[in-house]
Amino acid sequence: MIETAERKKERWKGRSWQIFKVGVVVLMVFLLIFLGWRSVENIGIMLKKESIEAAAKVALEPTVDIIDESGAKTVSGRVKEYVAKAEKAFLEQGKKVTRAVLPADKRREVDVYLEGITGYFKMSFDREVEEEVAGAMWMIEYLNGREFSYVDLRVAGKAYYK
Repeated sequence: MIETAERKKERWKGRSWQIFKVGVVVLMVFLLIFLGWRSVENIGIMLKKESIEAAAKVALEPTVDIIDESGAKTVSGRVKEYVAKAEKAFLEQGKKVTRAVLPADKRREVDVYLEGITGYFKMSFDREVEEEVAGAMWMIEYLNGREFSYVDLRVAGKAYYK
């Protein structure tokens, strides 16, 4: 059977549409892989995770008193967030923060007091909270119940006590 020109034309129209659809799908898959996503489901999971993290960041407020020895009437949101993160990190380690003090003339430091411990921990806003809490927990274990005035955690990889 001989195919007419009209029939060939219609057949190629259908095929070109199919080729176009396949090309779009291949392009989408390539972009998803290129951007680091393995499937469309992962994109949805990523969006949910980002929205949960954003909501958690907004809800991060300290429950302890923050005492500003410089006499300032308000405490910045950055300081509140840092203290709340420290409070949460210490709580995960089984220690409860009782108060936080912002020393006069020290803009980058917060002194954190823990329940059941006589001394306090000097922490810096320049370092990650998790690092400083890990250092504090190491010092608590190292000092093994001995009393101390304070532990200085402001220098990375070092801890000093007095």
